[in-house]
Amino acid sequence: MSDDYNNKPVGFLGKLRNNKVLTWVLIIALVVLVVGAGTIVALVQFVLPGL
Repeated sequence: MSDDYNNKPVGFLGKLRNNKVLTWVLIIALVVLVVGAGTIVALVQFVLPGL
């Protein structure tokens, strides 16, 4: 029964739901990307105020 469940095609979100570590890694990665993008935008605005 467990083999059938594991071999069943599961969507990406379904896999994330079953793997909390991967979910946390993705959440942290998204936060880092958002903070990094915000930092880049702030730097561009301060370095190039003409924009």
